[in-house]
Amino acid sequence: MDGFEYDPQAVRGFAEVFNQAKAQLEQVKATAAQTSAHAADFGKSWADYGTKFETYMKAIADDLGNLATHLGEIGVQLNQGTDLAVQSDTTGFASIKAIEEQLPTKQPASGGHNIEV
Repeated sequence: MDGFEYDPQAVRGFAEVFNQAKAQLEQVKATAAQTSAHAADFGKSWADYGTKFETYMKAIADDLGNLATHLGEIGVQLNQGTDLAVQSDTTGFASIKAIEEQLPTKQPASGGHNIEV
């Protein structure tokens, strides 16, 4: 490949990285969202910390869920962009071939001499 060329397989591979990251974050979110520690488990002396713990764990789980959603959207967009680029290249190539087929073939000018060496 010379210069900047579009490699659909590379982009699809990159999109798969985002899809895998999404799946892994969903697993982490599920674990964070279902923590076995609750505010009451912290006792009276630490009750405020227990409440904060539950609040923060829920916020972390929500953020992980949002991040997973966005990573999935990136993967989808990359694949859709790849589909569009491949379709555009295919359509463009077909159009060029159709134009070439309509053009007359070039013939040597009349009266010219073909000299072989």
